[in-house]
Amino acid sequence: RAPSTPAAGATVLSRPNFVSELTQVRVAQPLAQPFQISVAANGSISVRNYVNLSPQVSGRVERIAPGLRAGGEFSAGETLLVLDQEDFKLRLAQAQAEVASAQSNLLLQRAKSDAATANYALLNPGKIVPPLVALVPQIAQAKAQLAAAQSRADAARLDLSRTRFSLPFDGKVTNSSAEVGQLLNAGAAFGQVYAVDAVELVVPLPPDDLALIAPAVGRSVFVQDGQTTHQAKIERISAELDPRSRFAKVFVPIAANSGLQPGTFVDVAIAGSALPDALQLPESATQANGSVWYVKDNQLLRH
Repeated sequence: RAPSTPAAGATVLSRPNFVSELTQVRVAQPLAQPFQISVAANGSISVRNYVNLSPQVSGRVERIAPGLRAGGEFSAGETLLVLDQEDFKLRLAQAQAEVASAQSNLLLQRAKSDAATANYALLNPGKIVPPLVALVPQIAQAKAQLAAAQSRADAARLDLSRTRFSLPFDGKVTNSSAEVGQLLNAGAAFGQVYAVDAVELVVPLPPDDLALIAPAVGRSVFVQDGQTTHQAKIERISAELDPRSRFAKVFVPIAANSGLQPGTFVDVAIAGSALPDALQLPESATQANGSVWYVKDNQLLRH
């Protein structure tokens, strides 16, 4: 819009191809200086993956750790619950007895073989002892029976160890239905937990903002939680855009001691590249189509 009278201090320039008209413009001359690109966005704290709690053997709950409650915390390797072990101990004892029996049978077959071989050598000097006389098949069968018995004992020992339920990571419990005296079935879930190192920040970004911080992986992210600011780094970017918003998702691991709980919404600032010699223009200078006007040789030109 061109006012009828130019304001005081305004620069009056002639528009190209319209020398008979005058247009009032405000000219800004930015100074070249260092500038840090930063993208402001909103994100939410989430969990990468939840873990369902389910025993590998069936049994009645005998003891439960205090941390195995909704909101509880536990350490890696900590025993969370113990199932009744009596049945498993009996199975292990039976399997160990079968191992001892198989070992005795193998010793017996070898002793018979030695005796038969000695007798055959006395009656048939210089001849090779036939396999049936030396009880070779019987010894092989006894070895196989011993191996099978040892495998059953190992399986029974493994089942006994599985009556103590633990997890290989530090985590928190979101829900648990286990109680002392409850019968748990193998493979049936009774609760849900997540690892403390699986907490991450998810930030949706439009492609234009993502291009400003490219390459994004490894960029610093400043998370504002009330009066506290946490710093982290981008670990990965979603492999595809969201089908509805057409935004990409940026994933940022959150430290376990940050105090940020899953489900929290936070404001973030992502640091991009540092430009050593940048011209910062006022927002009003940007046209609707993304172009700007600049003055050259006393003429207005579009860039």
